[in-house]
Amino acid sequence: MLFASFRLLAFTGLRKSELHALRWSDIIENQSIIVNKSLTTIKRIQYIADTKSKSSNRIIDIDQKTMDILNKWKLIQQARYAKVNDNHLIFTRDIPLKGVKDVAFDADYLNRALRKITTDHQLDKITIHGFRHTHASLLFESGATIKEVQDRLGHANSEITLQIYTHVSTDQKRKTASALSEYIDSD
Repeated sequence: MLFASFRLLAFTGLRKSELHALRWSDIIENQSIIVNKSLTTIKRIQYIADTKSKSSNRIIDIDQKTMDILNKWKLIQQARYAKVNDNHLIFTRDIPLKGVKDVAFDADYLNRALRKITTDHQLDKITIHGFRHTHASLLFESGATIKEVQDRLGHANSEITLQIYTHVSTDQKRKTASALSEYIDSD
């Protein structure tokens, strides 16, 4: 479950609250994920609510390997709980809460798991939200446009994307200038 969770965060740029609210019905067989809700916790009670904004509602394409990992996780989840259907949350507590099997893990669960992993394996520290920033940075480095990154992250406009990721776009601009220079100056 953790591997599938972290893989999805890294390869989609989802917010943690969006990941927590995903149901199997949100996975489209053509390798896409429908993002249209988030999990909110108020006084230790979990609620499925709307996303952060209307622009946060989106469809994200995923690669085949990520899809395979999700499918493998679904088989494991079905083996644990006999009745996993399309309306079931993708990521749930390992141990059912009061007999209920479709309960999302608490808001800090992934943070604790990630801290343990980075400590145990002596890795650089990263936050769950850091996966989102890394995803955006890698998109820019791979040549994605501001509009593509904006749409994938669910930002209302490209200004928000630019404000958050100016350092990345500045690096990309330098690389672009260098690549142009190398191309023109080559014999």
